[in-house]
Amino acid sequence: MGKSLQVQRIAERFGYNLDIVQIHDKEINSSALVSRWQRNGNTSLSHTVYHIDLTPAVGLERNDLLFSLVVLKGIQDNHGNVWTCGPEDLYMFEMTVTDDVSKKEFFSILPKTQCLSPLQSLNKMNQLNLESTSGTLQLDIGSSDLFQLLDDWHFKSPSMQRPTQYLQRFHANENLDEFYYLPDALVKSHKICLETLLDSRSCPLQDPSYGELQNFINFLNIQLESCENSIFTNLSNQEDWANLRFKNFVVKFMIHMAKDFSTRSIEISDESLGKTQPEISERRKWESSHHPYIFFNNDGVTMSFFGISIDRNYNLINPDTAEVLEKNIMSKDLYDQLKHQSQKDQIPIFNMNFDDLSEQLKLRVLCRVLGVETENLRDPHNINGELVDPDPSYKLTSDNVKKLLAIYMRLKSKIPVVCMGETGCGKTRMIKYLCDLIRGGKPVQNMIIIKVHGGLTSESIKQKVKRAIDVARNNEA
Repeated sequence: MGKSLQVQRIAERFGYNLDIVQIHDKEINSSALVSRWQRNGNTSLSHTVYHIDLTPAVGLERNDLLFSLVVLKGIQDNHGNVWTCGPEDLYMFEMTVTDDVSKKEFFSILPKTQCLSPLQSLNKMNQLNLESTSGTLQLDIGSSDLFQLLDDWHFKSPSMQRPTQYLQRFHANENLDEFYYLPDALVKSHKICLETLLDSRSCPLQDPSYGELQNFINFLNIQLESCENSIFTNLSNQEDWANLRFKNFVVKFMIHMAKDFSTRSIEISDESLGKTQPEISERRKWESSHHPYIFFNNDGVTMSFFGISIDRNYNLINPDTAEVLEKNIMSKDLYDQLKHQSQKDQIPIFNMNFDDLSEQLKLRVLCRVLGVETENLRDPHNINGELVDPDPSYKLTSDNVKKLLAIYMRLKSKIPVVCMGETGCGKTRMIKYLCDLIRGGKPVQNMIIIKVHGGLTSESIKQKVKRAIDVARNNEA
């Protein structure tokens, strides 16, 4: 369970308001804090949990802030204005404590709740012979420190239950053709849920944070929900599709995509926390590996097959090297049925060499997944007509399209995206092309550029983000 979620749950349990402030700078601006809290105080925010998120960039002034709020019960700004802590309010400080932090800092004597990672939580459950937990645990009788394992509300949510239910049955090789998520049949316990999600056949990270695990299950849940809504994965009651296990075939690719899209595409170290990058099982470098995917198009019903090459023995192969990626990926009957169903489509379902397609067909493949095929038609009344290319000089190669789709699918699943590359390699142009396609000729702004330089402050970024939110709301209006 994440630290911010733990604070949110405490506010909900007490019925308090929640005021969150993040501090990013090395030096703490007391005047900004006093001004913010006095402004909110004037709106009668009583019985409040003040959540103060101290990022790793904050310097030793954090000890002064903690001492002022915990011991002196208030802080003062440079103009003499004073913020006094209310007797019924709660002040909770979020910190990421690393090994190089001094044990002599003030916060070390305060009671704390340690939010364990999913793997640490699972190990604690095994150690204490627990199947589930409903709140925090006091592991040492002589200490006031608490430990938070898995959040029960999150455990019961569809975003965690649907992937877990599917993964359990998929790993057991059950036929999924007639299976749907069962909201009233929860996975038996927190322990079983974590065991399933942390299985090496599921999440590729060896020891993920809750944020990293959340990325994996969010992506997989959205794909599985689309799978359940698609008419094409719910044809098992028809004679031609009976016993073909098409849904198993699709879910296999959903899991594969969740592993690819919810983790980093390259290996980098998180130097801010003084530790190396997490281990990822079966990591495949983007540029040197094949990426076969099945995308549920933005309509949530139809599908697009991308880079799926099948040999005469029905193995999944890398078309460039003929290397077998997975043996017996599908049966002959399923292969024949899918080929028959797609025979009228201009875009081949299997063994498609994307780079050999015409520019119009490449654009159509991309627009189908983005759900903007109709919006980009030159003649809206001709569904098979010419599409408008927002930038004909931008070449849609197989690699470019995969990257565009990877960005789009991650953002759709609320997974942050960082595009890395040297100056002038085409990062901004690629994002602009994606935004232009999604806009589909509408008179709206869906791209805002922030120039990062030495004088940029966290407050400047916040103002830019607020403006972007306002623009997005105007686009929806």
